[in-house]
Amino acid sequence: FPVTIGVEERVKSRTADLRIAREKLEEASKIAQLGQFEYRFEDKTWKSSDLLDKIIGISKNYPKDFLSLMQLIHQDDKREFMRALWKWSMGDGDHTIDFRLINSNNQTRWITARGKIQFDVNGKPFLISGVFQDITERKNTEEEINKLSMVARHTSNLVIISDAARKIQWVNKSFYNLTGYTAEEVIGQTPKMFQFEKTNPETVKYIKEKLDAGESVIKTEILNKGKYGREYWLELNIVPIYNKTYRDWE
Repeated sequence: FPVTIGVEERVKSRTADLRIAREKLEEASKIAQLGQFEYRFEDKTWKSSDLLDKIIGISKNYPKDFLSLMQLIHQDDKREFMRALWKWSMGDGDHTIDFRLINSNNQTRWITARGKIQFDVNGKPFLISGVFQDITERKNTEEEINKLSMVARHTSNLVIISDAARKIQWVNKSFYNLTGYTAEEVIGQTPKMFQFEKTNPETVKYIKEKLDAGESVIKTEILNKGKYGREYWLELNIVPIYNKTYRDWE
């Protein structure tokens, strides 16, 4: 009898642990926007978790067959999605794909998917199980960065990107045209390398104080010197960019 009580207590404890673990997993999936997906080859039907239904933007009574699945996928991505299904059916579980879904409200969501194939006793594939993750925010950010990068490359203004330590990470073509320095010569250095004896120390102090306080520097003029001794005036506009979690520069 005492042994039975001990077993019951262990079962209750283990059940509680599993429930907590499941709740944590569900919460993590919500944060990561990660939904579960299954596709059956035999009847060409699919299943999805409640979270994935929410990401896709479909109701519980949405018909889940092959035709309805393909209707959700952006026209330009259908061929690539079919290629991914083929790769998964061949056992390539490491194959991932990014594609667009069009939900019932005609909104586009970017999804990254990874699947794993299951075979029956005869070695025939019968099920693909995997995860779909909503990466719309990341894709939108990448698109914005690409647009800004194109502007930065082609603008006649000098553009410098530095890290949190204010070391130069990237410069545009106009930087070379004005200073005479190549990107290889300045990356890893700080903008102090352009200052010289004629540079106003009060201006340098002002810029440092503003940046130390995490504030922008707007329309501030400074005299610098290029690689071959050429002196030039700049009107500086410096904007610190922070990540979402910390007040550290990215």
